[in-house]
Amino acid sequence: MLPVTLEDDLLAVVNDPATTRHAWADRAACLNLTGLPYFPDDGDVPPADALERCAVCPVAPDCLASALRYEAVDGCRNGWWGGCSPAERDVIWEKISALVLEPVELPLADPASVARSLRARRWTVSAIAHELCCSERTVYRYLAGPAA
Repeated sequence: MLPVTLEDDLLAVVNDPATTRHAWADRAACLNLTGLPYFPDDGDVPPADALERCAVCPVAPDCLASALRYEAVDGCRNGWWGGCSPAERDVIWEKISALVLEPVELPLADPASVARSLRARRWTVSAIAHELCCSERTVYRYLAGPAA
């Protein structure tokens, strides 16, 4: 089980739209592994060296958050993500699911309106910038401008 501060950190990553785009994957410690060590037969555990990679991986929280996000949609937990088993992810999801923001699908025709709408949903400026593919400075300009 995760300490409270780690749960808060994980929640921030789960709520970041960049997480589900797997922008983190090219920095994963398992990037060049061959085979499927993180998808053992039911009830089995990945090899120790694979789990050791997770323990030192700089993007393990992002990996875990991606799994939690996708699994929330399809309801099926498979493999080990962010060093956590399906059962461990069930426990984590139970603790944070009520605080996970719903994904937002908005048309990008008017990015200033989208920025204001996302900010009203408590998205960070950084997450809005990533969603709109612009700089944080541009997001601040959108937020400061007059509403349409």
